[in-house]
Amino acid sequence: MAQAPRDVDNMVSFPTLDLLLLTFNCAKAPINVPDFAGHLQHALTSHSAASNTSALPDLVVFSLQEVAPLGHAFTGSYFLNPYLLRFGDALSLAATQASGYQFGGDDDDSDGDNVGEGAAQAQQGQVRPSRGLKQHYHFVHQAHVGMTAILMFARDLSVVHDIQVAHCGFGVADMGNKGAVGVRVAYGKKDGSSGSEPSELTFVATHLAAMEWNVKRRNANWRSIVAGLTFGNPNDVVTDAAEATAALGRGRQGRNHDEAASAPRSAEEEAETEAADAAGDGAWLLLGQHQHEIDVRRRLQDLSIFRPDSLLFVAGDLNYRIGDKRPPANAAFPTASTWPEFFKRDQLTEERLAGRTFHGMSEAPIDFPPTYKYDILSEDEIKAGAVPDNKDEIQRHTESPASDEAAPIPWKYATHRWPSWCDRVLYLDVPEWAKNQWRSEQQRPVSPADIPEIKVTSYESLPLMRTSDHQPVYFRAKVPLLPKSVYKYEEDDVAVSESETEVQVDPRIHSPIAIDIDAWARRARARNRERLAGASMLLFNTKEGAVIMVTTVVVLVGIYWAWVGLL
Repeated sequence: MAQAPRDVDNMVSFPTLDLLLLTFNCAKAPINVPDFAGHLQHALTSHSAASNTSALPDLVVFSLQEVAPLGHAFTGSYFLNPYLLRFGDALSLAATQASGYQFGGDDDDSDGDNVGEGAAQAQQGQVRPSRGLKQHYHFVHQAHVGMTAILMFARDLSVVHDIQVAHCGFGVADMGNKGAVGVRVAYGKKDGSSGSEPSELTFVATHLAAMEWNVKRRNANWRSIVAGLTFGNPNDVVTDAAEATAALGRGRQGRNHDEAASAPRSAEEEAETEAADAAGDGAWLLLGQHQHEIDVRRRLQDLSIFRPDSLLFVAGDLNYRIGDKRPPANAAFPTASTWPEFFKRDQLTEERLAGRTFHGMSEAPIDFPPTYKYDILSEDEIKAGAVPDNKDEIQRHTESPASDEAAPIPWKYATHRWPSWCDRVLYLDVPEWAKNQWRSEQQRPVSPADIPEIKVTSYESLPLMRTSDHQPVYFRAKVPLLPKSVYKYEEDDVAVSESETEVQVDPRIHSPIAIDIDAWARRARARNRERLAGASMLLFNTKEGAVIMVTTVVVLVGIYWAWVGLL
């Protein structure tokens, strides 16, 4: 777990956002709201102990995978909402508990029957209405592609603006059984005062290809995200570009027309103009085309996840493992003391540092055991002699139970999968050129601790829940909110930066993968296939579908016999 940095809010000249980003593979099952809220409460309060503040995070983002059965997810929001709404309920409950509200106290004037009803609802994974309780979070937006969803909640709705959404499927026939969904927002006050310009934040929830041997496919999934997860239709940019190319004109006539409508030129532009004059009419067309190509590339870059003036956060079940084959029989698995040695084989770290995936992105130090794959043991299995891999944790809790902690769930690692760190959160920090620009604007000496960068305060896993074979993972950070002006750059100055192991081009300047011009059209076709597949699954694989089919048959038979009776 990354150590919490010192609190520098009173020492710097930029505001910060307290962000909580949580990723969870739900295993197609609805969460138990009280259980999930109990674990989520830890994530809401962990930052408080580190920073000596009782504040809840400003923004909460959930990245969810396998959030519902495939048929429900493909069909659409109506069938998906019952699964998603539970996360909002859990957040409300966790925030209320974290802020010190005592349930069943003197504020609850319900009678005994209602109390019993609330207890029964809690046992069923529901939550009773929070009458009179303070609303700590407001729903901002939700979006999904197939079984992957993203939900956003904010403490103050007035600071969240300009919501944009992007979708990308890379499952079978580009459908969303595996895919990514993104939300981009402007965060900050829009009151026109100095330093109050909103900052761009981009969040991506994703679920990559499974299986130990599928490293190359996971890398290909990432390339699909970079190429196809766009916050706007790239084809519109290309269409506009084609029209602009036709309007460029030829020679000095085109140039004179442009000059008449443009602002005064800089000294560099005037020098370029004189050079083009000396070269003749043809140089003007080449000069215009060159600038035009740069403008198109920048417009496409702005649509992508690597927008230069936006901070990027990617969370999900990334499915990178610690081996490229299934574990052999009797393989040694990680324990509480040995898992750091197993993490050295982590595929994601290796592929990222080699520049083959998650280009330019960072990850906080990992200080938690593997998050997948768990087999939950039943009471009958334990009675039959099964020994949980977490028996020491269970024994400690039995000997000295914590009043605010639920009993650990007994589990064993699944023997047919390498225990791995599948569930991860990565981020793209403030670029060096923006830090330099911000430093140059300050009126006082700046210490290294005052430089604007993402300060990770917590990066941990949460306890296992009975509904999933994954552990949730949460990321808590203080995010600098900088005006867009500090992100302006000159390509020659910032194109190359040195990473931990190599020299590479910053992905916000030159995208490592070309943007897919047909991304939106491809997604629209895939969405039609999803609706058809989802309706078929609901019809043939659910009780509701069976009722519809039986009812349809009964109605048709009734119509037939009524028609026969009239003959």
